[in-house]
Amino acid sequence: MANGVASTMGTASSIETRQLFCATIVSTLSWACDLFDLFIILFVAPTIAKLFFPADNPLLSLASVYGAYAVTVVFRPLGSAIFGPYADRRGRRHAFQPGGSRLPGDRANAILDGSLAELPP
Repeated sequence: MANGVASTMGTASSIETRQLFCATIVSTLSWACDLFDLFIILFVAPTIAKLFFPADNPLLSLASVYGAYAVTVVFRPLGSAIFGPYADRRGRRHAFQPGGSRLPGDRANAILDGSLAELPP
């Protein structure tokens, strides 16, 4: 009986070690993707500022790009705090359905109102 308990504890320890290793790898990859996202926005920000936030002052246009990026950084954890528990209770499909069901209508609206034609080639 003592051997059974010891072997079970050894297996549990290896599972915890494996889970810790996998969690560390996934967290590192997630952080690397977020850092890549930041580098891309910093690199492309002057071009985005000219195309989407035209102004007489280029510094104001650049600040608008950084402000838009800051809004997304702030709302990511807020959205996860709201939709995470909801998805845990109701399921992922119910949590993603409101945004996914609105997407085709948003695309059709962008095509029909001509806003896509205003973008430079």
